[in-house]
Amino acid sequence: TGGAAAIRGFLVQTMVALLDIAQADPPFIDITMEPDEGQDQFDFTWSDASGHFAVQVKSSVNQFSLPSATKWAKALQQARTTAQSKAQCKLILVGHFHAKMQGVTQIDTPHGKVAVEQKNLDLDGLLREAAHLLGEFMDTQGQHSGSAAQRLLTVKSLMGQLLLGSTNSTTMSRDDF
Repeated sequence: TGGAAAIRGFLVQTMVALLDIAQADPPFIDITMEPDEGQDQFDFTWSDASGHFAVQVKSSVNQFSLPSATKWAKALQQARTTAQSKAQCKLILVGHFHAKMQGVTQIDTPHGKVAVEQKNLDLDGLLREAAHLLGEFMDTQGQHSGSAAQRLLTVKSLMGQLLLGSTNSTTMSRDDF
């Protein structure tokens, strides 16, 4: 189960990255999966006209607790500070949540605030959400978004591209997509 859990974690991380950039407003400029900065705390970084964002994704079949989320948020902000980055930090948790996590959208740390986003661990649902957001994005760009099946295939292709880029911390621009 260790291998399956690791692969699921990378898939979730990649889907979440795609979701983040698909709904970026203003539109994203570039994205780097597994960047060399941030002491391995940043799973991906991306930028848009408003700034730079550093994101850590945690997925688990177990329940997320507030103390664990706080510990990860502190480590994320500490890595941002050490890297002398001006990035805005976000912790995205994908799984099941303890009752004390209900309504938590940010965690204050000694080094600044970390935005928190919670998602259900539903791979098919994340794929459908990404395909839907891709359609919305394409519509705003004046491009034909295609059928639901075509959007799903496009999302899977984009995920493959992001996964390949993560093997050597390649920064990909919007034009690369």
